[in-house]
Amino acid sequence: MRLPRFSPAAAHRAALASLVLLAFIVFTGAAVRLSGSGLACPNWPECNDQVITANQPEWIEFGNRLISGAVGAIAIAVFFMMWRRNPRDRMLLRLSAIPAVGVAAQGGLGALTVEYELKPTFVMAHFLLSFLILIGASLLVWRSNHPAGSRPRTLHADRWSVWAVRALLPLVTLIVVIGTFATGAGPHPGSRATGEVTERIDWFGPDTLHTLILRHGHVGTFTFIVTFLVLAFLWKRGAPQRLQRKIAALLVVYALQGAVGLFQYYNGLPAELVWVHIVLATCVWILVLFAVFEAGKVEKAPQPERLEKSLA
Repeated sequence: MRLPRFSPAAAHRAALASLVLLAFIVFTGAAVRLSGSGLACPNWPECNDQVITANQPEWIEFGNRLISGAVGAIAIAVFFMMWRRNPRDRMLLRLSAIPAVGVAAQGGLGALTVEYELKPTFVMAHFLLSFLILIGASLLVWRSNHPAGSRPRTLHADRWSVWAVRALLPLVTLIVVIGTFATGAGPHPGSRATGEVTERIDWFGPDTLHTLILRHGHVGTFTFIVTFLVLAFLWKRGAPQRLQRKIAALLVVYALQGAVGLFQYYNGLPAELVWVHIVLATCVWILVLFAVFEAGKVEKAPQPERLEKSLA
């Protein structure tokens, strides 16, 4: 039996579908925790050795596991398609292994999270690993649509534009990490629907949640201001419109996320709004990744002797 071959366009569409599903599994995982269903299914593949029905909290956790299995299968399928891509690209093949391995690691980490009864460190690691996987999946989507040498690199003279956009990534990373810590101290441990009591972060005593939320908000406000300044800088430098649009979209989602964050804080952190906040955070993460990809690489300044040869 001859294995099929896949066109670059088909492989790219598969990578894009995988990225969408990997983002979706972040949303369903957040729903498990926020609905308090995190310990509803202590064993796998069974769930308390009973049939799951829609009026039980177990179906949320069990459904998330089923979706995770489907996402893993698609990640493996994308790896296969990159292997059988015509022409084959070794870089794409290596990148496509990241989501497949990452989803498998998520399965093992998820099992440990349940085994250790949703300890905050495990829950936070589970969430942050998802964002690491999104880096590989996003780069795969970008790289599969922009083969090496298909677009000019940024001129050396405009390297500051590239570095300005890249500077946003560590800031957004810091926001995500502090926000994850805040959830570890928050009122949604993931087990409310099943009645178990789980640990919460208490690094600063009774003021831990308040302190972490304030730090999260301060870094978020600073990042919003920096992003606005980066957009103004790109506009003044005459950066490509595609890059400016990505930064502008990032600002819009920032604003929405900030508004939701303030509203949820002053209304007792309702689970539904926390979920929306996580969805927006995931969108911000993907947007900043694609903005960095769009900014490109800095072309090294030509050496004088090489320049003389090229002009000769």
